[in-house]
Amino acid sequence: MAVRFLNEEVSELCLGKPELTCVSATATINDALTALKKSGDTHVSVWVCGGESGNGSCVCVGKLCMADVILFLCREENLVDPFRAFEAPVSDILPKGSPILAGCNRLYTRRHPKPSDPNTKPPHHKFKEQVPKQATSFVLRRHNGHKYCWLTQEDILRFLLNSIGAFSPLPTFTIDSLNVIDHDIMTVTYNEPASSALAHFYRSLTEQTSVAVVDEENRLIGEISPFALAYCNETAAGAIMALSAMDLITFIECARPPEDLVNLSGSSLVAVMIQALAHRVSCVWVEDEDHTVVGTVTFAGILKVFGSVAGGRPLSRDG
Repeated sequence: MAVRFLNEEVSELCLGKPELTCVSATATINDALTALKKSGDTHVSVWVCGGESGNGSCVCVGKLCMADVILFLCREENLVDPFRAFEAPVSDILPKGSPILAGCNRLYTRRHPKPSDPNTKPPHHKFKEQVPKQATSFVLRRHNGHKYCWLTQEDILRFLLNSIGAFSPLPTFTIDSLNVIDHDIMTVTYNEPASSALAHFYRSLTEQTSVAVVDEENRLIGEISPFALAYCNETAAGAIMALSAMDLITFIECARPPEDLVNLSGSSLVAVMIQALAHRVSCVWVEDEDHTVVGTVTFAGILKVFGSVAGGRPLSRDG
């Protein structure tokens, strides 16, 4: 049943999703920021159209959020002349070369209107194109008469959680037995300059994870996440360069009680899913019995576990 469920079309996930706000890859970062703030969304999509795309069509090459802009402003050359940085093209924020689809955390797809006849389903449309984490910018509301929307890892997990019984007994297995704990974590000590963790912030933005703020014994105090930075404004760049890691947490107002995001290795997969979705975070922390941080469980890792069901891989409590 679970295999059939995972192989279903996913057009229903798009119902009620807002239409993409779009910017051109040649727009300035200042123009993209204006579009971002006006949209009220956390991201804008970046497109290349016409001759720029190589075949005369429009291609979505990424997305941009406030966290992208904040970290762009933290680059050494932009700290020297921030006004010039705002006039740079959005493409300067994107990875060089072809978009890297392997690290994508979102998909974009055609968005179908909700049918007026409750017995009529909208036409199914599999997700054909993946959007890499980074982004560019312009104003294209439709492409070939179609509307598009973002589909996030969170959207997919909420969809799976609504039918979690179809995957029994998988959801009751521990995260340790499923080998879903990622031990390659990023930490910064609370009294260190936040700027010392810039490389971690760049990586967390790409991988949609978080940076743990810890004490001298590697116990979790708080976290700095791309999600929190996305709700800041551009002044957060100055805060990153001037404040300690602990003071930066206070500045971006993400001082959520750390116990809200912590699990033990014996926690069940479904408990971790519910926790992450309730707090709208893309990763939760895993502690040892002595309360030291030992890893994270991410949306991406959880989706790989469910993907193994679709791939027909046998599941056991031993992973």
